[in-house]
Amino acid sequence: DVDALTALTDPEVHIYQSETLPYGGHHHGYPGLATFLAGVARAIDSTVETGPLFVAGEDVVQVGRTHGVARATGIAFDSAEVHIWRLRGGRVIGLSAYVDTDAVVQALGPRRPDRPPTDPTHPYV
Repeated sequence: DVDALTALTDPEVHIYQSETLPYGGHHHGYPGLATFLAGVARAIDSTVETGPLFVAGEDVVQVGRTHGVARATGIAFDSAEVHIWRLRGGRVIGLSAYVDTDAVVQALGPRRPDRPPTDPTHPYV
């Protein structure tokens, strides 16, 4: 739920995921959050299975798995994942999301040569 997540997020939030993924890179603020979430939704249909959670200072670390299907190819993937949520004043100020990028990239299929790796639009079709 994008609205619920936005309500819990600081306006200056910083999101990071590997640039290897079409929605990856560094995203800032509410516009960056929206771009990141829209990119994920365009590229994959997935579910996160939340495993252990633990607090490490300002961070909450979540370990789990994500599995789903790449929308462009219909190929399924199953990947270990870790989300590191940075909190301050009860709001999310940062998210670093890590997955087994090889597993997800294989499902996404070959990168289109006409789109550079940093293109935030769907480069895997």
